[in-house]
Amino acid sequence: MLRPTESHFIPTVVSGMDIPILASEIGESYWKAGDGVWRDPSGIMALEFVTSGVFYVRRGKTESLIECNEVMVLKRGAKHAYNARSDALHKLYFGLSGEFAEMLMERLDTRIRPLHARAVRDRFNEIITFALSKPDNFQQMKSLLLLCRWPI
Repeated sequence: MLRPTESHFIPTVVSGMDIPILASEIGESYWKAGDGVWRDPSGIMALEFVTSGVFYVRRGKTESLIECNEVMVLKRGAKHAYNARSDALHKLYFGLSGEFAEMLMERLDTRIRPLHARAVRDRFNEIITFALSKPDNFQQMKSLLLLCRWPI
């Protein structure tokens, strides 16, 4: 993991790869209170796991707070805005693409409270660490990590 003032974003798409679920980007970021994003509509699908802090999310007329050890599900085509409500907001995330990813994301709630948050955080960290190392079989193995059983 990075120092509390750094963030990273790792684009991982390889054109022509036809894998049913693919991490299109992987990253980790630290936010200050007030930092935010607005998408209308969202061109991405992503899972964002909050490891510390709180952020506010508005999707249409629905509003919620995403707190530590919760996962926010961002669906493609949805209008949404979110911003940090606390300093030292830290989140791990990855964007998804592929046919299976589309079906999966449509079935998920927009907010997930994992029963085994530490194990979910460990899986996010495993994927980010793997993405940073970029071994020869990077694209295929990264996708396999996404398909492995999640401890939710």
